[in-house]
Amino acid sequence: MKNAIFCTVDDNYIKYLIPFINSIKKNFPNHPEIIIYYLGAGQDIKKKMRAYDNVKLVNYQLDIEKLKGLSLGVVNNPAIFVRYALWSSDFDEYDNILHLDVDSIILKPLDSLLHKSDFFCVSDHSNTPQYRLFDPEKYDKRLVKMLAQDNIDFFPSNQDDMINAGVFLIPKKYRTKYYADQLWYLNKRYNKYLMFADQSAISLWCHLNRIPITKEYHFNFQVPFLFSDSLFYSKFYCDFDLENIHILHFCWWKFDEENYEKFKKLSSFFLSIDQLLSKFKHYLE
Repeated sequence: MKNAIFCTVDDNYIKYLIPFINSIKKNFPNHPEIIIYYLGAGQDIKKKMRAYDNVKLVNYQLDIEKLKGLSLGVVNNPAIFVRYALWSSDFDEYDNILHLDVDSIILKPLDSLLHKSDFFCVSDHSNTPQYRLFDPEKYDKRLVKMLAQDNIDFFPSNQDDMINAGVFLIPKKYRTKYYADQLWYLNKRYNKYLMFADQSAISLWCHLNRIPITKEYHFNFQVPFLFSDSLFYSKFYCDFDLENIHILHFCWWKFDEENYEKFKKLSSFFLSIDQLLSKFKHYLE
């Protein structure tokens, strides 16, 4: 079985790429090929990536015309749509492809994840009611009718109806024009309702294809889970083994110094902020 890890990075996220790669090298030494789609012009990062074995950096250009009129959601960066390239036959030499956001630290081998037999994703599990697949302020009868027409069993909405697109596994059977057309159709048809643009559209695609959104949080442990007012914190913490985290995902709250102090003030959790930050610093060089 030939698999791959896929990620995308632009110049805004370059600072997260080195610790991301270093964590894979240290904690998942027998990893498959890492394919990096790079949206930038920096020569320094190309030189650094050439120093790593089994890492391929690809210069990538977004088709901006194809994105015309599409909402960029709360992220407000067209680079989020690069992951749609995985819904194609461009990677036919690979069986499974694991998409990872580079603002993550890999803490354990990911063999069991890479060998799953179907599309895999993890719930965003947002504790904030206004952060959902669809923008709650835009719910209307037309949306309900559209979902019924598309045979998407969605409502009632809840905090687990959207994936976190920082981690997902896509097997070859889904990397076809048929499923790509589905994804683009959903993105365009529901465009004005989607709060998180690509992430919302991929979630809707999962609902259409009856793909379960899992709660296997050890494969996408999102830092906001550790807020003391998080439902995850109160309902799942006692049963969750923090030592079993495989992927630590710094979504929303990054491990750079600017956000570090904000995070400390807003959070109080059993696993200290200093421990999280040290995991980042450990892989810097």
